[in-house]
Amino acid sequence: MELCPICLEVGEEACHCGRRYHTACICELLLHGYDCCQSCFAVFPPSLCLSAARDAAKKQDDSPRCQIQLAAALTSAAKPDEAIAILKNTPTQALPLLHSAHCIELGRAYLQLGRPKLASSELFSGAAFAQIAGSQGIALHFRALALLCRAYYERGDDAMTHKIARIALTQVHLMSYQEALYIMRVLADTFKRGKATGHYKSTMESICAIMEEESRDAVAKAAAQAELGIAEHVTGIDSNARLKPAVKILRKRMHAMTLPAARSLQSQVKPSRRLHHKMHPEDVP
Repeated sequence: MELCPICLEVGEEACHCGRRYHTACICELLLHGYDCCQSCFAVFPPSLCLSAARDAAKKQDDSPRCQIQLAAALTSAAKPDEAIAILKNTPTQALPLLHSAHCIELGRAYLQLGRPKLASSELFSGAAFAQIAGSQGIALHFRALALLCRAYYERGDDAMTHKIARIALTQVHLMSYQEALYIMRVLADTFKRGKATGHYKSTMESICAIMEEESRDAVAKAAAQAELGIAEHVTGIDSNARLKPAVKILRKRMHAMTLPAARSLQSQVKPSRRLHHKMHPEDVP
């Protein structure tokens, strides 16, 4: 019998690694910004998030906390419209922590809908209320800042994205690795968009270092290594040794990074009849 890593009782819903969670425990994790398994660190599949949402709905609890939990689960299950409808009908709370969580979940749902301006407004409020809550709101504060970086990136404002990232990363020792990694990914995207290849490569090196130190998710590590391998290849560095194992892992999981990484790898290997014979179908242009 597998015990739920959160409450240490017999779990019900299985993750990728076989660990079993209670749907209520998944709701708690989602509410606090943790959308991945606490054993293997792989992101929860949408089916588990939906199960968590249904469990929260079955409680028939109209308390703001339960409604915010339900909205968090729905957003993670790619149902932001339903999450926003619930949050808009949830009364704003006087408690700073609940108010912060409410604003952050609204911002996250708006981000998923491609409405970064509305998202940034809600996330600023979420960060402010988390600060009012003091030490109890530190985790929510950093979560709001990480999402704000993404919101301003989506708005095309790289200067503001960098400013918020600098503010957050001065206190990197206080944040969880998920938030640090999220911010670094946004920074990498800004450098990639601005064709600042050198900065993009150094940011990807930092991401890989964080992943190697903290994460047990092999696919996430491989994706970061593939991104770095592509950046090295663009700058003229031989990334053959880095890309080979990354492509192998990504291919097994049908990851979106497989194709660009495989093409970068192939361009560094001398073409031969044997190589073309062994080429995977998804790597053919």
